[in-house]
Amino acid sequence: MGRDLINWFCLCAVLILSLTSCNNSGNGDLQVFRFSINGIDAECLVACTKWAQIRGLSGKTLNIVSESSNSKEKGMCFFYPRETIMVFTMADVPEPLDLVLLSSEGKVIYTTTMKAMSKRLYSCNKPARIALEFRKGLVKRALIRPGQQILSSQDISDLELLCGMGARKGR
Repeated sequence: MGRDLINWFCLCAVLILSLTSCNNSGNGDLQVFRFSINGIDAECLVACTKWAQIRGLSGKTLNIVSESSNSKEKGMCFFYPRETIMVFTMADVPEPLDLVLLSSEGKVIYTTTMKAMSKRLYSCNKPARIALEFRKGLVKRALIRPGQQILSSQDISDLELLCGMGARKGR
């Protein structure tokens, strides 16, 4: 009887976790970050949690970013606690995106354009801390190049605070 109770409890816990983590109706685990890239105003939803990073823009377009914003460019920002090799797929993303990978200092490491609905894996052989996704064409319009400083140290600090990493900075 005790083992049945434990199994029932585990099943309930898994079911509750599944229901709460599969809530795709809103952007509750995404924060908004505003900044400028070479004079172009941008606004990104920041994926801080592992689930938000995995989900990304899967099944969505960049229209999920605030429609009331005056920012010319809307996008998605993936922010990690430390530099890592990142891998992206567009298997369930309905529009082509420019991908910009940045170092911990906010410098461009890599750029590419990812094709809509592509099952290809997009990656770079260098670790990055930040990934920015925008509608296709921003890299060209903003003249973004590897080695270029895109985010300031203040921008990085703002991202750390948005993602609850500000207290870790001194460690």
